[in-house]
Amino acid sequence: MKKRFLGFVILTATLILACKSEGNKVVAKYNKAGELELIDSTFARTIAKDLTKITQLDRKKFNPVVVFSKAAKVASSKFMVLDTTNIKMALEVAKEFKHSIVVKGIHTMAEMTDYTDCIQSGSWNTCMPKAHGYVLKKGQWIEKEEYLNNIIGTPSNKQKTVMYVFE
Repeated sequence: MKKRFLGFVILTATLILACKSEGNKVVAKYNKAGELELIDSTFARTIAKDLTKITQLDRKKFNPVVVFSKAAKVASSKFMVLDTTNIKMALEVAKEFKHSIVVKGIHTMAEMTDYTDCIQSGSWNTCMPKAHGYVLKKGQWIEKEEYLNNIIGTPSNKQKTVMYVFE
């Protein structure tokens, strides 16, 4: 509590808005230019190990999907922007890692859970595995246990789809 209060007093002039992960640890802030800055990217590994923790981040100050994506670029073993030309190869790469998280836009996250149970997707043009994920709609998390394509939707030029893999 003292650390949090002291940090608030010191940084009040910069108008910090904090996104907190478990243990009230500050993981991101807005700088003077209004840009999101990471303080701790290692929390992305915590989220990758237990995707349900994404629902515990404070949505009032930050978009948790945006914060996760920024942190995962640093903390993941690899990341790839997905499209119809590389999805099949990306799914093969994902099988080699312990955790594979797919983020769509600023509202959807899914972890692939079963590569042997898949369904052919016309829009992605490959067999998409089972996944567990969350979609942020109107400020609320909607949990989904479904095939990956049914969670992340169709490929889009407007919203990036990115896969992050973790050891």
